[in-house]
Amino acid sequence: TIQAFEEQKLVWRDVRLADIVRHLDNRGWMTIDYETVAKAGKQKQKYELADWNAGTLKGGNVYDTSSDLYQVARMLQKLQIQWSDSAHNLMEGLLGRTLSTQAALGHAWLHGVEYQWRRQP
Repeated sequence: TIQAFEEQKLVWRDVRLADIVRHLDNRGWMTIDYETVAKAGKQKQKYELADWNAGTLKGGNVYDTSSDLYQVARMLQKLQIQWSDSAHNLMEGLLGRTLSTQAALGHAWLHGVEYQWRRQP
């Protein structure tokens, strides 16, 4: 979803677990709830969403594609599970805004997780 939005120069802004659901036919995951989608780089709005923190907005006032990726890492952290070193590496890259969407999608940890989900009965 984030990649598709990025290609259209849009941002989701409401990245949270409640908006990611499993397909009923077990084909994978999908995202829902897009009422907060906006043009990337838009200046800070008059309100902030509940899951945002001081690091969400780039430079303190702009929500861009790196903000969506930052929020993905925060969402994963909220799961409070024991993450592998590879998962921590991905989250650190997202929180530090050093990974592009393409680099994040190509990260080794995501490919391992995708393989595990596909193997589930």
